[in-house]
Amino acid sequence: MSARHSRGLWWAKRDLRLADNDALGLALDECDEVLALYVAEPSLWRAPESSALHHHAWGEATDALGKALGERGGHLCLRVGEVVDVLEELHERDGFDALYAHEEIGTALTFARDEAVRAWC
Repeated sequence: MSARHSRGLWWAKRDLRLADNDALGLALDECDEVLALYVAEPSLWRAPESSALHHHAWGEATDALGKALGERGGHLCLRVGEVVDVLEELHERDGFDALYAHEEIGTALTFARDEAVRAWC
């Protein structure tokens, strides 16, 4: 049996779907309340593999996610900054006792970012 958490944070990285989203589903199953977060990370936006097309697609996807969450009574917290800094600020301000995100196969930059988040946790 998994632990019950009062407040969880679902960090939506690249998988911004509500349906068939394992990280979100687990958060909803294990938490009394779930905060949804998307972080626009300057280091990723400046990366050589990012382009204006990527930025546009992320904007469209986060708009759609925010709308879908709103239709269900939820809210998408959008932040700009490096994710560890954002997590620290949200943890101090709102408090959460669990973090949920999908495991992504990405670049060396996203791998290092995820390792920094793991160390922060």
